[in-house]
Amino acid sequence: MGTLELNFKVTVKDFREATYYGLFMNKRNFFRAAVVVIAACFIYVVLSVNKVLTMEPIFFFLAGGYLVWTLFLLAGAERQIRAYVKSPDNLLGAEYTARFGQRLVSFEIPARNFKVSGNLADLPAAFELSNIFLVYANQQQTFIIPTRCMSKGEIQDLRALLSHGLGDRFYTMFGKKKT
Repeated sequence: MGTLELNFKVTVKDFREATYYGLFMNKRNFFRAAVVVIAACFIYVVLSVNKVLTMEPIFFFLAGGYLVWTLFLLAGAERQIRAYVKSPDNLLGAEYTARFGQRLVSFEIPARNFKVSGNLADLPAAFELSNIFLVYANQQQTFIIPTRCMSKGEIQDLRALLSHGLGDRFYTMFGKKKT
């Protein structure tokens, strides 16, 4: 397989998907606990209404606290998205060119005179979601590659390159594919 060159633009929708994915991954234990607590409270209410258990208000306060905190986290993420969109330095709508080879990777934004390149094996991680690939160059730099700008063959090629180059540091929601 040779070099894969991709040209694309990142939209607000792509950025929002990446932001929420990052939020849910960073706070996954909280969200798991919130789902369990809220589901348990729902079951408790059903059992209380059917007179199997006595109604105790502490469970409602606990579930309400998780629900309110979840809403605060989601509102904070949305605030960050809006702030980035309004920022004059945002890269939404800019033309990107990404090149992936067996060993090298590069990202270029000609309008911003920006270019970064390095070894594919040195990337910390990459994720394939339903509509985007997230390629982490380092802790501060993540590149969003929308799949809508790629053919099925290019998606498979990128998946194969990332899987081969990163090994266990490449995660896909489609399961490990044979490449």
